[in-house]
Amino acid sequence: MPYQVPPSKASVDQNKFEVELDGTTYRLPSLKYVKPALLEGTSTEGISGTRALFDHYAPGLFDAIEGADQLEGIMTAWGESSDITLGESQGSASS
Repeated sequence: MPYQVPPSKASVDQNKFEVELDGTTYRLPSLKYVKPALLEGTSTEGISGTRALFDHYAPGLFDAIEGADQLEGIMTAWGESSDITLGESQGSASS
């Protein structure tokens, strides 16, 4: 019997991460529920991959960010909220 894929939980409110910037609230899914097609190449595309995620889930958020420190703060908080941490690279783990 083939594996039956359960419905995604991406739309469940408890699986959302909210960002408030300049009085506007943006909602992103937990990183666990981001569409895999949107993640393709994200790590190699750097900032353009991040923009693609934001433009899909929270239109206007990326353009509202004024500094790299704000972007870094959002990404860190989003990862923590999603119970996902950015791993160390092989090189940094030994130093």
